[in-house]
Amino acid sequence: MAVQTDQSSDRATDRGTGYDGEQRGAAGGERHGESGGGPGGHTGGHTGGPTGGDAEGRIGLLATVGVLLLAVLTVSVVVLSRDIVGGTAETSAAPPSEPSRLAEVWRTPEVDASPLGLWVHDETLVRVTTRGVVAFDTVDGRTLWQAAAPPDAGAPCAASRGTNVAGVGAVLYEGGASGACTVLGVVDTRASGGGLRWWATLDEPATGAASPVLGVGEETVNVSLDGASGAVGAFHRFALDTGDALPPPEPPPAEAGECPSGVWETDALRHADGRILASHACGPDRRAVSAYAADSGELLWTRSAEGAEATPLTGLLAGDPVLVLRGGGGAGHEIVAHAETGEELWRLPAGGLTATPGAVTVVDDVLLLSSPTLTAYGLADGQPRWTTSLPSGTRVHGEDSNGMTLLGHVDGDRMRLLWLDPADGTQHPAGELPLDPDRTGDHVMLAYDEHQLYVVSQTGSDRLRLRAFQR
Repeated sequence: MAVQTDQSSDRATDRGTGYDGEQRGAAGGERHGESGGGPGGHTGGHTGGPTGGDAEGRIGLLATVGVLLLAVLTVSVVVLSRDIVGGTAETSAAPPSEPSRLAEVWRTPEVDASPLGLWVHDETLVRVTTRGVVAFDTVDGRTLWQAAAPPDAGAPCAASRGTNVAGVGAVLYEGGASGACTVLGVVDTRASGGGLRWWATLDEPATGAASPVLGVGEETVNVSLDGASGAVGAFHRFALDTGDALPPPEPPPAEAGECPSGVWETDALRHADGRILASHACGPDRRAVSAYAADSGELLWTRSAEGAEATPLTGLLAGDPVLVLRGGGGAGHEIVAHAETGEELWRLPAGGLTATPGAVTVVDDVLLLSSPTLTAYGLADGQPRWTTSLPSGTRVHGEDSNGMTLLGHVDGDRMRLLWLDPADGTQHPAGELPLDPDRTGDHVMLAYDEHQLYVVSQTGSDRLRLRAFQR
């Protein structure tokens, strides 16, 4: 494993041009030009620029003989409401059939790539695709910087679901002769010109680099190259500031979980939401699960079972609180919730649920599951709180600062959005996003801040389009 830091201060920077430069691997970037301005003083035809209005003020002074006429042109300001309905309706009525279409603010040139991530931090929006990592100004869509790939790395192949609170994210690149997803790059969105803080080449696990999962905390970066199996050899941990490799968590002492043979053997490591979850075996019949703080590596708790109760851990759904999948499928496939002390709180049938990122949504004190109706379960007791019907294909796109959950589904040439109150399932319309009627797929990636929605969608030519819409 090799770790290197990037000492350069600037990367390919193209501020204020309206152009998007992306890099595939270490090869030279290919530019796609499209003119466009942005809100707040930029004007011009819309070929990628804003569609929102702007405020102008003019004061004209007209002088005649012996008479001074002062004419003041009243400043007109178009106020676009950014408020989201935060109240709770008495009933869970369906949203209106024709919600308003959101106004487009800016767009970037289309790019021939597959989407991997969309991060927003302060006034910087970062789009991660198989063509490169590029940052844009959230206000007007200007290209701010393009992060160079690590030396000898290929195309990006995976990304963290977002940045940490300081604006640092992680990207995996193809590497080595096999082109496996094994080169880690840590991207600092706040750096002058943007770019890589450090990078590391990881050993390809025997199980292969499949379904990688990346997490960036306040002090560490955790990577599982095989998120599906949680193979120990596929787990890597690094110090965020320096890129120094850190050891995996130590197995618990024998007395923790009562291991008669005296040695717990770790056979799986998974991570999510600031937690590392380890699965241990003690002989053929006794198993245990341990939770660790991802940043410090501190052991938080260990729970063990034996015989028929020692069902294998097959996935980690959430780290805070800890929600896991147990059993190999069928009637024995269950969601298990653990308290902060490790005590088992409740179990629910998991059906065909898999432990993929975003498979479940935890909001406040409820767990949201779609199967196919959306049901909220209390985290404390696992009891259903409410159930509501949603259109087929509805996806959860995140939680707002006011506690509301954003959902969306594709309906012809548009995506319908709604805010859902997790307390009682009440739905509030959030508008519509126009989609290309000739698009080749329905995959839509969303990110948002308090002012705008940022949308990556496909076009009729199987390219990606990034747009910003007023909330």
